[in-house]
Amino acid sequence: MKGFIYRTAIRIKDYGERFGRIPILGLLAVPIIGLGLAIKSWALNQTAEGF
Repeated sequence: MKGFIYRTAIRIKDYGERFGRIPILGLLAVPIIGLGLAIKSWALNQTAEGF
């Protein structure tokens, strides 16, 4: 189950990085990337990165 959550978190982070390449929508990408990193850290039982 943790592997599935980890892979989903990586997909969310990658989506945020691709979303950030659109000039006007780039500001919305930061919370998406942060969400992906937080879920990934939770899945690995670590403290959240960037917080």
